[in-house]
Amino acid sequence: MPAFFPENDWSFLLERPMPADLPSVSVVIPVYNRTGLLQRTLAGLAAQTVAPHEVVVVDDGSDEDVAAAVGEMDLPFPHRVLRQDRDGYGAGRARNRAAAAATGEVVLFVDADCLPSPHLVKRHAEWHGRGEGVVVVGARRYADTSAITLDDLRDGVEIATTDDREDWRDTLLRRTLSLRHGNEAYRTFLSGNVSLRRTDFAESGGFDETFTAWGGEDTELGWRLFDAGLAFVPDDIAAIFHQEQEDEGPAGWRRLGRAANESRLTDLIPHRFYRKDTSTTHTVPKVSVIVAPGAQRRSPEMWSQLLAQRLADWEALFPLDEVHFADDRFRGISGVEAALDHARGEYLLILSGAAAPGPLLLDRLVAGMDDSPRMPVGRVRYEGPAEGAADAAWGLEGVPAVVMIRRRDWKKAHRAGMSLAAAFDALDAAGPTLVVGDAPHATLSDPDDPVPVTLLPRVSVEVRTAEAVRRRGAIGRAVYSSARLLRRRRRGETRPVLRHYGDERSARAVAGRVRTMAVSDSARRPGAVVFGGGATLDDPAVEGLRSIDSGRLERAVAGAGLGDGAGPLTAEFLATCIAVGLATDEDIARARQVGFDGAATVVGHPADGGADAVLDALAGAVAP
Repeated sequence: MPAFFPENDWSFLLERPMPADLPSVSVVIPVYNRTGLLQRTLAGLAAQTVAPHEVVVVDDGSDEDVAAAVGEMDLPFPHRVLRQDRDGYGAGRARNRAAAAATGEVVLFVDADCLPSPHLVKRHAEWHGRGEGVVVVGARRYADTSAITLDDLRDGVEIATTDDREDWRDTLLRRTLSLRHGNEAYRTFLSGNVSLRRTDFAESGGFDETFTAWGGEDTELGWRLFDAGLAFVPDDIAAIFHQEQEDEGPAGWRRLGRAANESRLTDLIPHRFYRKDTSTTHTVPKVSVIVAPGAQRRSPEMWSQLLAQRLADWEALFPLDEVHFADDRFRGISGVEAALDHARGEYLLILSGAAAPGPLLLDRLVAGMDDSPRMPVGRVRYEGPAEGAADAAWGLEGVPAVVMIRRRDWKKAHRAGMSLAAAFDALDAAGPTLVVGDAPHATLSDPDDPVPVTLLPRVSVEVRTAEAVRRRGAIGRAVYSSARLLRRRRRGETRPVLRHYGDERSARAVAGRVRTMAVSDSARRPGAVVFGGGATLDDPAVEGLRSIDSGRLERAVAGAGLGDGAGPLTAEFLATCIAVGLATDEDIARARQVGFDGAATVVGHPADGGADAVLDALAGAVAP
């Protein structure tokens, strides 16, 4: 693996040579009844261009004789059938059992109702051959295979897909340049076609076996693997075909199972796609606050200041010999590096004992980091001494006195034997540092004096008033929420927001065509982005967009021109757009020169009507 790779940019693997010997692949298949579909899956595995090292089938307490169905097949690879008693939906438990029994270097999970494409095993093995710490996410297609025989499958028959079924992940892949950008790659982890090193699976703890209804256990494991720093690589050739002709159980059972697990996903996955509310505590916290050693005198006061935070979704890790609080959010850990290794939050906040956090410290840092997936480090301004002097005096081993780190990025940067300072330097050099707002959100004591017993944060009158109102029960929260809604209405943010780059004529034309969205030139959390007439699209413009980008952000080009600074980033952005309409033929030629090979048309200025087709495509993609 490289020293550090931003976001989920797995492209470094493309520079790695293919090894002479591919890693061995154990295919794991859980099954409950449906032995006819299972036989088809096994027949498809028999036609692989690279044979699996072994296939492990786990029978989840079926009524049908799974062992007999497998035994009657003539399979060209080692295989075995394990059985477990039925205890609700047991697919996660079955996969864990099979992975523990597997002997291959790589574990490839395939469902019993999925037919593998001929290159499935080969493609998974090749990616793992290029590097460790990789999760390979194969594609999913849909097909009715009832007319295809087992002999056809053994002979590698070509399977036709069902035209009216699409994988929702295709849209996410386009918007994120095949998962290279953003921080939502974990959502693509579907257990019907995904692989990882067996050692990585074991280290993760495997599937959570307490999920006893269908849906969600794979997403939850995907989050843990992603948060641990693994690179998620999508592969369209490593495809499976979901056999549509059978589906066991009563109608709607998948939807009901997923709904039953929804609250568990919110509790276990702190990413804001699943967790919108950070005003309460959760099993897996949003933030792990790591209090640096030396805060003994201020520990009770520090705890009170953490309890006063607007964001309540945190845990706090204090040095074991300093203090203990009777609260589920308290954890005692010996040493900062141990705390960093054992912290569970999506974000890690290292907090000096000489710092007094303001009530919005966590809230503002988390909001900024959520909005800036490319930035591994977040900081706030200090009240008191100059930041350089405060960090030199109160920082730990070259780490700032108050700093937030994305846990995933910390796991990627911190190598075995690396010091805390070296790991932080690698993060600091990897990308821009987020600095939240102009107002200070932490007060630091004088570097020339010892840490005082009492150090209160200096908080503005406006913040104190807003927080006092918000904390006064249901009425106060209602007043606070109403005021926020009024501010949003004044900014035109009650509808989904489209952020527009371009001149006023273009903005009016876009607003008239995309009526379901409010058009803004400054929205921080838009649902769509358009580079319209009068806008210049180039690499600096794309880099500036990264701070608001996400896998849920639709984007289009409707009349912009390409600037002299257009290059690889511009080509990457164009590849993520729902539609590309450029100002002139020269702009299209320039796009080709910088590496964009997708569809593009000349539309002129949106106000002249040429960009209507582009804007209609965008409106359809973001329709409520």
